[in-house]
Amino acid sequence: MEITPTPSCRHDRPVARGVGHRKPTLSTRTPKPRYDCTMKSIQSSIRVDPEILSGTPVFDGTRVPVQTLMDYLKVGDRVDDFLDDFPTVSREQIAAVLRH
Repeated sequence: MEITPTPSCRHDRPVARGVGHRKPTLSTRTPKPRYDCTMKSIQSSIRVDPEILSGTPVFDGTRVPVQTLMDYLKVGDRVDDFLDDFPTVSREQIAAVLRH
């Protein structure tokens, strides 16, 4: 009776071949995400800092959480109502968040 040694690492093991086990080619690779000006504007509109509200996403330059805007809109309030209550947030910041 002959005993065959077991593979010592996963690279020594046989690789399953068949459907779904193809080596990636240029056509099957996932392209890297491309960031456009919208992504840049949202990055400049939102800040995440562990020193500000424990890292809660806030509108840049304020301590107003982005979730507060979402809560206002969820209950049917208008953007103008939010701006009246939080004057430190600009309409441009809100537009950038809503575009994303």
